Amino acid sequence: MGFTFILWMKALQMLERNDKLSNLVFISPFFALIWIRLFLGEEIYTTTITGLFFIILGIFVQQYERQKKKVERIK
Repeated sequence: MGFTFILWMKALQMLERNDKLSNLVFISPFFALIWIRLFLGEEIYTTTITGLFFIILGIFVQQYERQKKKVERIK
């Protein structure tokens, strides 16, 4: 866990805006699912896929709202 924290802090230092990096938090369940399947042989259930779908949907909603606010500020 310490290694990933160091990578996260380094990424924060490299970016001008932290909001772009914050979206990567939503990707961690996907990677966790892949690692659990590959290394532990855990079964992937339909409910897990459904949960991942809702995570993706949340990311799209967040991005849509952000773009909508940018357009409103420009007008």
